[in-house]
Amino acid sequence: MISGDSTIAAGRRGAFYLMLERFAPVWSRVDVIVPRPSAVVTTELFGNVFVHPSSKTKAWQWRHIADCGRALHRKRPYALMTSHDYGWHVNGLGAWLLNRTTGTPYVSEIHHVTGYPRSANLIERAQRCATQLYIRAVKRRVAGFRVVNAIELPNLLRRLGVPQGKILILNSLYIDTDVFTPRPVDKQFDVMFCGRADTNKGVGILLRAFARIVRTRPTASLLLRTAGPAEASWRRLADRLAITPHLTWRGWVRSESELAELYRASRMLVCTSFSEGGPRVTAEAMACGIPVISTPVGLMPELIEPGRSGLLVDWTPTSVAAAIERLLDDPEAAATIGAAGRERVARFERSAVIDAYASAYAALARGETLAPRRGDERG
Repeated sequence: MISGDSTIAAGRRGAFYLMLERFAPVWSRVDVIVPRPSAVVTTELFGNVFVHPSSKTKAWQWRHIADCGRALHRKRPYALMTSHDYGWHVNGLGAWLLNRTTGTPYVSEIHHVTGYPRSANLIERAQRCATQLYIRAVKRRVAGFRVVNAIELPNLLRRLGVPQGKILILNSLYIDTDVFTPRPVDKQFDVMFCGRADTNKGVGILLRAFARIVRTRPTASLLLRTAGPAEASWRRLADRLAITPHLTWRGWVRSESELAELYRASRMLVCTSFSEGGPRVTAEAMACGIPVISTPVGLMPELIEPGRSGLLVDWTPTSVAAAIERLLDDPEAAATIGAAGRERVARFERSAVIDAYASAYAALARGETLAPRRGDERG
């Protein structure tokens, strides 16, 4: 596995760790090549997963992948290679070089395309172009493209000339339904945002929408569970909009249980992203029975039937504010939407999703050709 996620090397038991915990028993050995973490805590998991963190900067990750992959290949043959491809596609370059020198078949995993369907800035627009060039360049060499939603990404791949038989729809979104489940709690926040503080999250839109809300609702509250490079600019924007007293800022939480408690303490979750693969947080909130407002990114057009299992909005403060007001004005309808949303995400139960992913890759490793899956567009 060639991954962009170094959390397992850093000792964090996040989504990647939990996936590998169930994925690993299917294989005799799994080697995972990852970027340089802040500190290396572990290089072995579950007895058969071996982690190979880089000592180089991300710009040179392709070289680490090529060198480390060739060294591993000299010791043993590999049935399959996967590459988590995104951004400037340094992982994809490394995988392409490995494939050329070793012949190991590989799957390009595209969880989301930066800047698609909408770009937040010129850098994201350039990365969207880089992704399109990459797909066109490798579409004949790869065994397949693994995508994680059934509408947005397959449509893009088909427009770029990828045959339907090379499009593998395998969800990466999985939920522990024992943790993310409805429980009666007192609501502390009217609106919640959850995610990394980055430009593609579109939080400026949410803050401007919330500024409209507080004009007529002076006690309205917004929770931002976030951390990352854009947080300082978001705080400055909140100050300019004079809404800082209405905001509660929270950093990363210690556990999934703590995160689920924050979802349940909120009347709704709002996602204003420009591009996403899932996003995971919307599905987790829906599993908790919390109504979700989202832009039409990633899985959201598949999971949200507007007005019934959630609300879809465009990338404007006016649209977002109207959706928030709609749910605040009608708590009964909000509860009905939350319950319907929970039903829509039931298929993402963790063990079922990971087992399907592992089984599909095991079949590819045996040389089998998978029948193309179009997915259920309505979830």
